[in-house]
Amino acid sequence: MNTEFATIETARTDDVVWSVNNATILKAPLIGSGMRIYNIHNGLLPGFRGRPEIAIVHAILAGENTYGATLHEVDAGIDTGRVVDVETFDICPDDRFQEVMMAGIKSCHVLFERNLDAVVSGHPEAVVRPGASEYYGLDRIRTLDTHRDDPNFERATALGVFSPLYPEIAKASNITEQTVQARP
Repeated sequence: MNTEFATIETARTDDVVWSVNNATILKAPLIGSGMRIYNIHNGLLPGFRGRPEIAIVHAILAGENTYGATLHEVDAGIDTGRVVDVETFDICPDDRFQEVMMAGIKSCHVLFERNLDAVVSGHPEAVVRPGASEYYGLDRIRTLDTHRDDPNFERATALGVFSPLYPEIAKASNITEQTVQARP
């Protein structure tokens, strides 16, 4: 998207840009262009900033029992803009990566539908999301091996249908085709 600013500028019909579950860090000239940019992030902000797939692994490893998605304004930081809305769901004790990712994607969809009119009309309201800010970038994949003895490790790295999308996680956790199969 960063290299396609001219295309976006030419094709747009309003001043709103949507980014949904996007792994690209938006930068200038898009940031600072005067367009209102909103991201729907698969993760609860500010606690789970960064790559959704890595944040989900770490949420399961941490034994989180609630997760979700966040709609926020995009600023120059990474997932640091003003939070507009959140959609949460429970993580059940037997949920694995695949189930949490699927629920997160569904939550992203709910947020888009619920907030589309307010964003387009320029009237989205802010939600205060207190808590520590944690960033989950690609460097966290290299530390997965240190969690191998964690009782949640198998659940956290059971990528299921997402294993082809996240080969770095599969490789770092030594997942094979036999161990990523979906639940019966």
